[in-house]
Amino acid sequence: MPLISHPESGPCRTARLRRLLTPALTGATLLLVTAAPARAEYPLVGVLTGGEVRSTGTATIATDEVATDFVNDPASDDNCTGDMCGDHRDLTFHQKGELRFDTSWLVDAQYPGVPTDPAASANAVRWNERVGGWSVHRLEEDYQFPNDQGDGGHDENPVVDKVDCETSLVARQPAGAEAPLWSTAAGEAFDASRGRSFFVNAYGATFNANACGENDRYGFFGIVGFVPVEGEALAWDLGKAPREDFRWERKGRIDKTEGCDPRWTDGTPRDVEKQCAQTTKVSADNVLSCALCVTDVRYEAHPGGGTGWEEVGREGTWDGNEIRITAVIENRTERSLTVPLLIRDEASGRALEGPGLENPKTYAFNAGATTTIEVVWKTDGYAWEKGKPQSERNIQFLTPYGGAQQRILVKPRPMVTVHGWNSDAEAWEKYPAMVKAIHPLWQSFAVGDGRYGGTMDTDPRTGADIRDNASAESRYIQRLREDLDADHVDIVAHSMGGLISRQYIHGFMGNAADGRPVVRRLVMLGTPNGGSPCADMIRVIARGVPTQQLTTGFARWFNTAVTNRKGVQFSIAAGDFNERTCSSEVLGDGVVEVPSAHWVLGDRITTFIFHTWMTGDQHLLDSFVKPRLALDPDAAKALGNAALASRTARTATPRSVVDAEAVPARRVASGADQAATRSLAGSPSEPGSQAVGTADVKVAGKRSIQARFEKGSTPAFGFLAPPAMGAELVDPSGKVVTSQAAGSPRAQAPVRWLEAGRGGRAGRWSLRLTGTGAVQAAAIAMGGRSTLAVTAARTKKGALLISAKGKASSKGIPRATVKATVSFPGQKPRTVKLRAGRPGRYTATVRNAPSGSGSVTVTLRRGSTDLVTATTVD
Repeated sequence: MPLISHPESGPCRTARLRRLLTPALTGATLLLVTAAPARAEYPLVGVLTGGEVRSTGTATIATDEVATDFVNDPASDDNCTGDMCGDHRDLTFHQKGELRFDTSWLVDAQYPGVPTDPAASANAVRWNERVGGWSVHRLEEDYQFPNDQGDGGHDENPVVDKVDCETSLVARQPAGAEAPLWSTAAGEAFDASRGRSFFVNAYGATFNANACGENDRYGFFGIVGFVPVEGEALAWDLGKAPREDFRWERKGRIDKTEGCDPRWTDGTPRDVEKQCAQTTKVSADNVLSCALCVTDVRYEAHPGGGTGWEEVGREGTWDGNEIRITAVIENRTERSLTVPLLIRDEASGRALEGPGLENPKTYAFNAGATTTIEVVWKTDGYAWEKGKPQSERNIQFLTPYGGAQQRILVKPRPMVTVHGWNSDAEAWEKYPAMVKAIHPLWQSFAVGDGRYGGTMDTDPRTGADIRDNASAESRYIQRLREDLDADHVDIVAHSMGGLISRQYIHGFMGNAADGRPVVRRLVMLGTPNGGSPCADMIRVIARGVPTQQLTTGFARWFNTAVTNRKGVQFSIAAGDFNERTCSSEVLGDGVVEVPSAHWVLGDRITTFIFHTWMTGDQHLLDSFVKPRLALDPDAAKALGNAALASRTARTATPRSVVDAEAVPARRVASGADQAATRSLAGSPSEPGSQAVGTADVKVAGKRSIQARFEKGSTPAFGFLAPPAMGAELVDPSGKVVTSQAAGSPRAQAPVRWLEAGRGGRAGRWSLRLTGTGAVQAAAIAMGGRSTLAVTAARTKKGALLISAKGKASSKGIPRATVKATVSFPGQKPRTVKLRAGRPGRYTATVRNAPSGSGSVTVTLRRGSTDLVTATTVD
């Protein structure tokens, strides 16, 4: 049943907004929510793929020494106590260097799959230097023999050497560390168990010995090697994948003191009193942030399936839509960078594809400036991943020095379901819930459900022809695309709906804004591509155009006239539930033979299912429909390539051989393909089968329909009746030959069939009915010698010329009453009498006949002879 009324006319976008504005008190809020861009719900997230490292802090190295050296005292267990013991030196030494640093580096982290900078070694240099300082204090006292000890004494005792020095210091890059990102091959820089790591050995200085004066023989400030640390681990772990942040901060700290030897000693430790300590202190804040920062991303789709662009809202977009992506990237450094940009799906790692999309592509990013990148992406398959739902996609924009990711919702492309003969949209009532159970965002839309107009009429007696119904399907699909902003759809069609959809694709379907067909795939379920023998039998009672257009004769014309698939891929599932199909001894689903359904299509299956069960069968959906529609990007690309090859290599030509699109050439001669070809060459019904009577009755309780069958014929009845009505075939003696129980699978067939079997006796046979409802029946004499053939063709002036030829047994039927009923959709049937010509031949001309398709049913009566047949007018 329709959930939302959609008018036949008027802009669909206006209708959509009108629905949003109900009720009026909340309409404005609803409109704002609906129109909100996806960025409101899915904010841009920065990704660190590398970038700029800035380290700020201080580094200090200090040495403190105190020593007393008894110069001339020989080695002994005790300190010197004699006169000579006055000869010694005392040392007090303090050196301290302090570096205050603020330094920046570019780091290309070189993650797998992320673009690298081809000029990384040239770009990875420091460009900020800050001045530090160092100081030295040394006091040395040399006590020698005093003057009062005679010869050899000194005038001055002690001799004092003192130095105090303060000087500036500039951070210098150490030799061998030109690139701050050291190779991962260096064991001290990489821990494979923790992922990618790096350290910066960027700060150092050397002290010129003459800087503090000529007497400063020991002044030195060594290279400061600094890395962020945790504990004693000298590594900055970047992990195995880019981080979701614009910044990554780490603190580093080294604070330790170690012992050392005094500078002065004579090598006799027992004679030396000493103290020595070397202290190292380093502390810093380290920030890795994007150097190339993605500051904005916008997704836009074609509104209403048209050619313009409109920002994608929070409700997302549809699989198959063409999306224009606009990304703004800011270079926050002081230098220009020419590096590649990769746009990919995070979950699968696939680079996005689209018309003219080179990915990755190298761009020039000017220093301190922003660059706008614009590409077009085809979203084919991005609602699925290996047959499972995957609608939420993080699209990553990656450079060697930073990036970002932005989420987008890609819903499965809309599924349009098309009902068949003597049916309506309610045939698909189970499908919306069934497809939603597979993917929560998958939606099916049944043509004629009232939402988008375009109602088809396939009533067996009064319905429209295939072209009119295809036009209605076209209107429905167009308005659906306008309302949903969908570029493309898939079609699942049952029974005659497959023929209608073939006509829609051939004559009505155009291309979407991306130049590709609106329909990607047509999946047919039980479609009588080669016609149905059931239609051949009942066309004399269900005399409308839809029934006539299901006959095997019409199928032969249809398959030579409706041939242009425009690259749309066709698939067919045939049922083999019944051992015979109405009058045909060929396996089928109760209405359509397997060869007729398969026709010349290569993508085909046979499954044990009844015709009317197909539109609600979960197994058929899971095993046949879903694998052909739930395509991930890889499968969708393969299907698209096949469609492109088909459009390029083939034109609209009649088809009388097995479908070259999908069936290998070596299979053309196979038994199944030969059977399919034979079924197109002629009616699968028995030769000489003929309707010998018709009935249109109402049953309330019990009722019998009788017909006389000649010797040599096989009695049978084809009839339309409710499934709850039981039926029996009774021979002239009153014996029940075969039956259908009320509610049984055979009783649920759209066209029911009871047959006596070969060799049925001549006489009056009965179709005995039990139940309530309307019944239309045709008595069919199979293999009999009485025949009636009819043709209907238009003259050059537009008149309708009807010709009939009949015979009873082996003789013609002169002076019979022959009447024709001419029916066109939407008009009252007209009855005309045919004139006798040569023996057994009759003609009539109908002037001012309407254009389009119609049906002609001819009835010939003479005595007990009652022959009926029908044909289609096109």
